[in-house]
Amino acid sequence: AVPAMVIHSYISKADRSVLARLPQTFALSVLAILAGLAITMLCTCRMKGKERPILRFACIFSNAAYMGFPLIQALFGSEGLLYASAFVTVYNILLWTAGYGIVSKKVRAKEVLRTIFTNPVLISVVAGLLIYLCQIPVPDIIKQPVSLVGNMNTPLSMFITGMIIAGSDVKGLVYNKNIWYI
Repeated sequence: AVPAMVIHSYISKADRSVLARLPQTFALSVLAILAGLAITMLCTCRMKGKERPILRFACIFSNAAYMGFPLIQALFGSEGLLYASAFVTVYNILLWTAGYGIVSKKVRAKEVLRTIFTNPVLISVVAGLLIYLCQIPVPDIIKQPVSLVGNMNTPLSMFITGMIIAGSDVKGLVYNKNIWYI
């Protein structure tokens, strides 16, 4: 559903001002994520235990696309989703490089590159950018199903989040000091 939402956000008339701001969005995305990484590493440097890498990862890499895209689309429309997809592109690249390294304590370049180039959201960003930049006309017979599938993201995310919460040990989470700290 997220890739369909991303592609649908790019099916619009190209706007020079939006296009001019996309490189800034990529740069600010890198800065924001790296700042979060630095702050998290500083705040957790004294933390001990096997949970530390997972807690660091959870603090640095939120679930930006899954829950963020529906909210951004509702508040800012397709233009906001264009900027969000730029952020998620940077996010996914750093997730599979820095994030993977934090959790696994090793980075295999070949595996990381394979994961980056086969990530459905990144593929949809590239496809969407091609549609947007080349102004490829998308017929309604394709546009409408892509829109409908993309619109499923919000209800699906609520449904899955509810299932995760229902299956969680909420009491254990509430009393875990490390989670409150993170």
